[in-house]
Amino acid sequence: MGGRSGRAVGSLLERESECERLERTVAQAVAGAGSVVALEGEAGIGKTSLLAQAVASGRAAGMRVLRARGGELERDFAYGVVRQLFEAPLRSAASDDRERGSGSGSVCSN
Repeated sequence: MGGRSGRAVGSLLERESECERLERTVAQAVAGAGSVVALEGEAGIGKTSLLAQAVASGRAAGMRVLRARGGELERDFAYGVVRQLFEAPLRSAASDDRERGSGSGSVCSN
């Protein structure tokens, strides 16, 4: 995401500080420190572009990146965004991996 790392992942006009902050967050995640990032604002200010930069940075660092999109239509579906995140990886996982994840704390089971 640009910034101090020297990685050129695109250019967002006047978004250096936001890109650097997201890159630090990705680096912390790679090191094992999880966190949550919320991007909010009016339509058209570049939230999707910032998120794309973070995704590219995570993938470049070797992370598995899961994406979901929430909207008003998902309000009627319980855990709709969570299902978006985990259905595809669970479907593609080997059956023994799915069985390990189907304990009492699992989000989805087979």
